[in-house]
Amino acid sequence: MTSLPELSNRYSHPLEAIPGFRRIPHSIPRDLFYTLLMCIAVTITFSFITLLNVPTQRLSTLLYRNFVFSLCIAYSVHILSAVGHRVVVAWFDDPAHRNRWIAGIGSSIIGGVLGYALAAHLVDVSFRMWGGMIIAVVWMTALVSGLVMAQRRRVMAELAYERERNARIEAERLTTASRLKLLQAQIEPHFLFNTLAGVSSLIESDPQAARKMVDELCVFLRAALDSTRRATATLQHELEVIEAYLSVLKARMGSRLEYRIDVPGELLPTEVPSMILQPLVENAIEHGIDSRLEGGRIEIRVHRVGDTLQLTVQDNGEGFKANARDNVGMGTVRERLQVLFDTRAALRVLRQDGWTKVIVELPSGT
Repeated sequence: MTSLPELSNRYSHPLEAIPGFRRIPHSIPRDLFYTLLMCIAVTITFSFITLLNVPTQRLSTLLYRNFVFSLCIAYSVHILSAVGHRVVVAWFDDPAHRNRWIAGIGSSIIGGVLGYALAAHLVDVSFRMWGGMIIAVVWMTALVSGLVMAQRRRVMAELAYERERNARIEAERLTTASRLKLLQAQIEPHFLFNTLAGVSSLIESDPQAARKMVDELCVFLRAALDSTRRATATLQHELEVIEAYLSVLKARMGSRLEYRIDVPGELLPTEVPSMILQPLVENAIEHGIDSRLEGGRIEIRVHRVGDTLQLTVQDNGEGFKANARDNVGMGTVRERLQVLFDTRAALRVLRQDGWTKVIVELPSGT
């Protein structure tokens, strides 16, 4: 797409006022060719008008003479307008484009006079035909100025639309970024509250276990700090965060918690939304395993299916409702996927053979 400075500062050919002529990219040869097309159209039009009024005139003579006049006037106006536009853009701060209007009209008048004088000399027409000269100059000035004004209005309308669109995109980007930060921030207090509550409960009954939990918590926070400050992370980094997180829980739950992480090595460099797995693992602990006296097992698997990356967190606990109101982590993940990928990502919950499976499907190019 043409940039805003280019649209506002480059010379616009009058024929660009017609939509079909905008398809060819802007260039000097294109503009010169467009001017030639205008000359041919003017030559044919004036020749047949003259022939209707003076039937005794030879068509070939009329075409030759009118073509010479059209070429000289049109290219004089073209060259002076292009030069005048560059001078105004380079030398004047002209946000309202008033100087460009003045330069365009002045270039058309001067170019018309010079072009007419040159054509009169080439075809050996007496320069005393002041009436014809004035008519030609006025006609060409009106035509070119009108087309240039129409084109300039189109360019300015595009500029206004482009600025509005860019402002809207920037506003949406900032809104999305703020929304994601808010969603991501919900993870940390939720986890810290549960962990500190566990430490508090162990301080008197098992101080050594409480101390171990605090040590593991520090390891987790160091690993998670970077993830909570950026939008994406490698799958390897995410799994390191999960490993540290489960270590914290293992220190509290002991043999009641067993876990396994199964991810092919070639997928480890894959970029995924940061902290996308931790809320799911937390839900599996809170809703599936922690309430069971005998505890349970969590398995984390990642594999590629066609163009989709599947991240699965499953546990053999009691299970939970995916739309439960107290399921903060699940709601956070759902909303983040909606904001980031719209319909290109999904979150599914299955209950099979005593296992609760939460499956996140991401576009493979994430």
